[in-house]
Amino acid sequence: MNPLSFLTTVAVSAATAGSITGPAHAETDPNAQFTLKNAGGMEVRLAADGARITALKVPDRAGLLADVVLGHDAVDSYRTSEKKPYLGATLGRYAGRIAHGSFTLDGVTHKLAKNNGPNHNHGGLIGFDKVVWKATPGPDRVRFDYRSPASEEGYPGNLDVSVTYTLTEENALIIDYQATTDRATPAPAFSRSALPADTRRGPPASAIPCYRIPPPPPIRISTA
Repeated sequence: MNPLSFLTTVAVSAATAGSITGPAHAETDPNAQFTLKNAGGMEVRLAADGARITALKVPDRAGLLADVVLGHDAVDSYRTSEKKPYLGATLGRYAGRIAHGSFTLDGVTHKLAKNNGPNHNHGGLIGFDKVVWKATPGPDRVRFDYRSPASEEGYPGNLDVSVTYTLTEENALIIDYQATTDRATPAPAFSRSALPADTRRGPPASAIPCYRIPPPPPIRISTA
């Protein structure tokens, strides 16, 4: 098996990483959420459902906290919401649309689940955003793991994926993706968080340094 990994760093304004809170039985709780905090007040809340960011609170110059990403307080709301179901989630296996719900890889055409008219979008009917990941919390990070079995939504090969969110002493939220497969397969998963369109629930957006989470380049994972 060949491993693949890449990093996405989101620089924000805060101070030293410090603590984590979460449920006692995270591995068996589909509604598990974890909160990473640092000494300066920065706070990121993560859910095992979809390995997603549900809140990212950053202090402005006056020390007032504002949540700079869109999300729900309750995990159930992501499952029942008809709008914006991908908020903060890890998307995959393939993040984006695949025209006509099929692709050819190494001479073999694979038919995928269609969930966007004639197209396949963000991993299909049951993508990474709709499964509960195994959570392993640490002092300044949370790692989420998921095995996507061969033929899930039409994709070839078994794919073991991990996403680790780390709040660092350098005031950054780092998202580390790693994956291992037993067959060549497309796998550009990434986290999709959106900034609020207005500032009614917090200080002016101009006072909060924050950055868009960029998607990785198109990739595939191949066996040796």
